[in-house]
Amino acid sequence: MKNSSSQINKVTTNMLNSQKNLQSQKSSSSFVETKEIVFSYFSDFENNNTLALNKVSINTLPGQHVAILGRNGSGKSTLAKLINGLLLPDQGEVFVLGKNTADESEIWSIRQICGMVFQNPDNQIVGTTVEEDVAFGPENLGVPSKEIRERVDLNLEKVGLSDYATKAPSQLSGGQKQKLAIAGILAMKPQCIILDEATSMLDPQASKDLMTLISELKSEYNLTIIDITHDVENAIYADYLYILQEGEILMQGTPRQVFSKPGKILSSGLELPKHLLMVYSLMNYYSGDTLRELEQKFKNGIFTVEDTIKAIQFLKTQPQIDSFEEIENKQSSNKTENAIISVKDLYFSYQKSTEHEVKALQDINFEINQGELIAIIGHSGSGKSTLVTHLNGLIVPQAGKVLINDLSTDNKKNIPEIRKRVGLLFQYPEHQLFENTVYEDIAFGPKQFNMPQKVMEKNINEAIKIVNIDKEL
Repeated sequence: MKNSSSQINKVTTNMLNSQKNLQSQKSSSSFVETKEIVFSYFSDFENNNTLALNKVSINTLPGQHVAILGRNGSGKSTLAKLINGLLLPDQGEVFVLGKNTADESEIWSIRQICGMVFQNPDNQIVGTTVEEDVAFGPENLGVPSKEIRERVDLNLEKVGLSDYATKAPSQLSGGQKQKLAIAGILAMKPQCIILDEATSMLDPQASKDLMTLISELKSEYNLTIIDITHDVENAIYADYLYILQEGEILMQGTPRQVFSKPGKILSSGLELPKHLLMVYSLMNYYSGDTLRELEQKFKNGIFTVEDTIKAIQFLKTQPQIDSFEEIENKQSSNKTENAIISVKDLYFSYQKSTEHEVKALQDINFEINQGELIAIIGHSGSGKSTLVTHLNGLIVPQAGKVLINDLSTDNKKNIPEIRKRVGLLFQYPEHQLFENTVYEDIAFGPKQFNMPQKVMEKNINEAIKIVNIDKEL
């Protein structure tokens, strides 16, 4: 029998009983403080409120890196907007360096103190060129022209966009746009940076580089960092964590305190950092006596990579109560050898034959068979999004062919049938959501294909059930 997660939680909780509070105390005064804030979104269509935050209280200190974790819909982004004064609480208060966000005379001061990088960089990019966008904030603060030039050059270099200074933001990939938004905030020299899922559009290496940069800036300028995220791999390096679940604080503490309670983390819909997931998964195969002995060896909990390695080395010397299941690489029973997608000699450039030409795809060839699961991996700007938007005819090849069940995407007559067969989920979901209600939005596609009413209703209800959306929406 495998040990239950409750047994593991009990052991790891005991490991923390003698642990000292590791939260960094940089100052006795708060930088950001929220006092039992409540906030709801009002729906004109349903004439009711959706509670987003319920009596949430947090306290950050000057120079501290705080991560606010939670799954989608937990209230993280709402909290960020309340801190920045973009929203005001229905109940409770929000203070930034003692300034109340409800005080209209203080709001611009608060927003100068706390720069915010949104989840979708398109929401805050306003310049016609990359360097103009970075300059926009300092110009509005009345910074002298010479200093603006220095700030623009410095921060474009810091985020790796110096070579794109004169290009239009529309020529950048999603990840590059996020870097541009961050450069624009840095150019205004705020005391605090709020990152609202700022790494969500970046590839793993770029995300790691960005958080390294943020850490360096924090140390150099004593910045306060509030990182709104679901990325546990980055959050583990914060000074302090809050985990939100359904608008309330589920857990808080130092990363070591929080991540040493794996069952509670997983119940919130989050993942564990990979190295911790590895060791806690292994614990399921060992007896309670072995886990208690492990507890004695790690009285402050298993947290670092070094802790993980030592714990695994210890477990390898102990008898298992269950053998590991063998993993067989079986092909799906419905997989065929008939290609449903064929890409042949595909080429595509943006602003082709101009001085601003950007070669996005060159000589791309592959086939996908029915039932296969294919991953397309690459760094930001490598052409991933350009490639997938070719697969349902949103972009037509400039050279080469894209065939869907032998239907070519460069023939306009084929497009309706192709889009029945290939669905595309965009990088930004809001770019494809436009109806007044959730139900109407799901129904939009089937209506365009003149699907019979009863069939459409059945399909919509099945889709709602699969993705676990509230039927009342």
